[in-house]
Formats: sequence, C-alpha cells, structure tokens
Amino acid sequence: MASFLRLSALRTAARTAIPARSFSASPLAAMVNQVTLVGRVGSDPEVRAFDNGNSVAQFNMVTTDVYKNKEDEVVERTQWHRIKNYAQHSQDWMADKLKKGSLVYVVGSIRTDTYNDKEGVERNVSYIRSDRIKVLHNRKPVESEGAGEHSSE
Repeated sequence: MASFLRLSALRTAARTAIPARSFSASPLAAMVNQVTLVGRVGSDPEVRAFDNGNSVAQFNMVTTDVYKNKEDEVVERTQWHRIKNYAQHSQDWMADKLKKGSLVYVVGSIRTDTYNDKEGVERNVSYIRSDRIKVLHNRKPVESEGAGEHSSE
C-alpha cells in the first residue's frame, strides 16, 4: 500500500501544470529537456569502458501505461527505455544497487546518438542520460547501506 501511495504522489506531481510565466523568455532558459520515469529495471546494469578512459553504465527500463480506450476496454502499453550514466561514482553505485526487477525513479534528459551501421546507413538511437536515480523497491534485498538514491551531481 505504501508503494502505491508513493506512486500516486509521483503521478500527481507529474500532472501538475507549470504556469507559462515560470519560463524565461531568454533564449538560454526558454527550453527544457527533462524526463521523469518510474518503472522496473529490465536488465542488470552493465559498465562499458572506452579506449579514451571514459566509461558508461547502462540498463534497460520498462514502463507500462494503463488506460481505457473508446470501447471502455483496459489497454496496457509497455515501453522500453535505455538508461545511460557517464559519472564514474554513479556507475559503481548502479552496478552494486540496481538489480533486474527493481522499481526505480529516474530523472534525466533525452539524448540521441548518430552512427553508421555495417552497411554505411546513418542510424539514430535515443536514450535517457540519467541525472538522478532512486530505488523505490528492490525485489531482492540488497546487503549494504545507501541503497536508496544516487545523483550524478
């Protein structure tokens, strides 16, 4: 019941409209790229190292929307999201605390990378670059402290 109340509060907060005057008219402050997701971890995080010394931690996350269509039938729409994080301290935390099936809250921004596939065709792939991740519920107990929340900041 407690987790339902937390999710209910998150959904209510997400629906709260921001007044139009809250945004500045200046070109630098007039746009927002922020995503908030609550869903389940679909795969344990994996960390990939690059030749330049940088690394990325990434995992798949699933969200499901439930609504009624015009025929009053309940419809579930499931979507998968790729979550990436480039901050080293966050990567260690993710690898240790996030497990497949965990319910998580993710705040980040939408990013798109462009690459050429094997046939030379240009492809785009979108993902969420996480700024903040909070574990709302683990399916399996985690054996150490600090399992709750982590920020890339």
